[in-house]
Amino acid sequence: MSLANVEDQRTTLIWTLALLATGQALRWLSITFVAFVAFAAVFSLPKLYETRKQQCDALLEQAHAKLEQVRTAAIQQYRKVIASRATSQTCDNIDKKRL
Repeated sequence: MSLANVEDQRTTLIWTLALLATGQALRWLSITFVAFVAFAAVFSLPKLYETRKQQCDALLEQAHAKLEQVRTAAIQQYRKVIASRATSQTCDNIDKKRL
């Protein structure tokens, strides 16, 4: 239902205010939810790590290895871009000298 097509301006105003209030409430609740999850994590993650240390270490090692692969690939891609730019700039300089 489009509020712009409603002939009664009062209904449009009420719906607009209700939607704005709902949006503000959800924004406030999301901040509260994130704070609650962070609070719960502060107390639950250390206990989880103590009880399942080997599994957590294995997962962290896998994540570290994957991040290292991504980092290495990003560095290689960056070097390729820099090399191609350096080559194109050198060619541009040579062309300018010829003119």
